[in-house]
Amino acid sequence: MASSTVPIRTDRIINSLPVDSDLRSLMMEYFANFEKTLEYCTALKDCLEHAPTNHSIIESAVKCYDEEAKLVVGTVEKNSVKALEELRRFKAAEEHFVMEFLELKRMAHMRYESMQGKVCARKKTLEKKVESWETWRRVSVAFLVAAFISVLVFSVVAAVKSAKPVIIGLASALTTAIVPLGTWCNNSWKRNKEKIKMTKKLTAIMEIVKAHFYRGPYQQNNPNNKI
Repeated sequence: MASSTVPIRTDRIINSLPVDSDLRSLMMEYFANFEKTLEYCTALKDCLEHAPTNHSIIESAVKCYDEEAKLVVGTVEKNSVKALEELRRFKAAEEHFVMEFLELKRMAHMRYESMQGKVCARKKTLEKKVESWETWRRVSVAFLVAAFISVLVFSVVAAVKSAKPVIIGLASALTTAIVPLGTWCNNSWKRNKEKIKMTKKLTAIMEIVKAHFYRGPYQQNNPNNKI
C-alpha cells in the first residue's frame, strides 16, 4: 500500500513545481525509470542472497564427485552420476534467475543511456535560453536608452520652436511611459531568469544522482559520462 502511494506523492510534488510541461514530463519519466531501476536492485539483492544456496550445491557436487571417484565399479561417467545430478540442479536453479537478472540489467542500462541523453539535451536547451534572455535584455536596454534619447532630442527641437507647454507635457508623458516599461522589462527578465536557473538546477540534480547511482560498469563503458 505504501509503495503504491509513492508515485502518487511524487506526481503531486512534480505538478506543484513552477516548471514548464516539457521539464515536468522529463521529471516524471526520470522517477518512473528510477522505480524500474529499483526492481533491478531488488533482483541484484536476490542474486546475492541466492548465491550461498548455489554455492552449497556446488560443494555438494564436488563432494559427490570425490566420493564417487574412489569407487572402482563402472566407468567415470557412471561413477559421477550424483555429481552430475547436483550440477544439473545447480544449472536449473541458476539459469532462469540469471537470464531474468541480465535482462533487467540490460533494460536498466538502456534507460540510463536514454535518460542521460535527454537530461544533457535539456541542459543545452536551457543554456541557449539563458543566452537568448541575456540578448533580449541587452536589446531592451538599448531600446529604452534610444527612446529616452529620442525624448531629449524631441525636447531640444521643440524648445527651438518655443513650444514650452507642449515640450513639458510630451516629455513628461513619454518619460512616464518609458519608466514603467523599463521596470516591466527588468522584472520580466528577472522572473524568467530565475525560472530558467531553477530548471537548470533540477536537471543538474537529475544528472548527478543518475550518474552516481549508476557509477560502475555503465560509466566505465561510456567515457562521456562525467560528473
